[in-house]
Amino acid sequence: MTIELRYLRHFTAAVEQGGIGKAARSLNITQPGLTRSIRLLEEHLKVSLFERDSRGVTPTSYGLNFYSHAKSILSETERAEVEISEMLGDSDSAVTIGALPSQANFILPEATVRFLDANEGARVKVIQKARDEILPALLAGEFDFIFSILSDSIGGPDLADRLLFYDRPALIVRKDHPVLMTNNEISKELLKYLWVLPRPEADQRQYVRKYYTDVGLGLPNIAVECQSTPYLKSLVMQSDFIGILPTNFISAEERAGYLAPIQLPTMEFTIPFGFKYRNDRPVSAAAQNFMRQIEVTCGTLKDTMGHRLDFRI
Repeated sequence: MTIELRYLRHFTAAVEQGGIGKAARSLNITQPGLTRSIRLLEEHLKVSLFERDSRGVTPTSYGLNFYSHAKSILSETERAEVEISEMLGDSDSAVTIGALPSQANFILPEATVRFLDANEGARVKVIQKARDEILPALLAGEFDFIFSILSDSIGGPDLADRLLFYDRPALIVRKDHPVLMTNNEISKELLKYLWVLPRPEADQRQYVRKYYTDVGLGLPNIAVECQSTPYLKSLVMQSDFIGILPTNFISAEERAGYLAPIQLPTMEFTIPFGFKYRNDRPVSAAAQNFMRQIEVTCGTLKDTMGHRLDFRI
């Protein structure tokens, strides 16, 4: 048996929808037809791809392994079809970008406008994923490139990157927070308030711990722990809580006057941001054009944000 692409599409839909019926409806095919595709796959691979119960289907360990390969094959096939269409002049340029949820409002919007102005008829898709998901998705072929923190947790010869700027962690408070009016030492004054911080192993949490340990002032009272940047910002804007985020994560709220950053004396540029892409396959002309527009946008921000971000463009 030859594994057909439609079998892969049927299988991945079942994994993502968590049920045969839902997957069939999403694909606009019959449920027996989708069930047959999965049965043929299982017979060919000689393993069970799903565990089935009254709530739906759950991929087995074999299914999870096969899913990653199936997604990569489908992504590469779609990419090849788009590139051939572009070469024939039958399709508009399309770019798919992965971004951190908290960073999609910085640099990318202006770069998108520049790209679309220079490429009439082009299309852009921005997909937001968490930091621990975005690099595996890039390796699986879901994106042309990602715009993100440049993590070293996944690397190797198949990945290349371009450093755009270094950011630094900034403590954040609401615009009229009492701490902004104090004449006392700011490091001590901040300890009078409750804090909202990410999980213990997060970079910003580690930075706060190291800073206060080094200066010998004791640790902040962490009342809320969260992984959601939008929630953290909203909580800080509505209370006297102290938070911490990279500077560019709060650029929109700072410009609007909702949040105020506090730079402690020893804060340094320590967080690398840029774009990362696979170098084991050609980067489309459209994606390369978008990367150039990101670089141009960074260049225009040097004059206004150069004191806040260490640009390398």
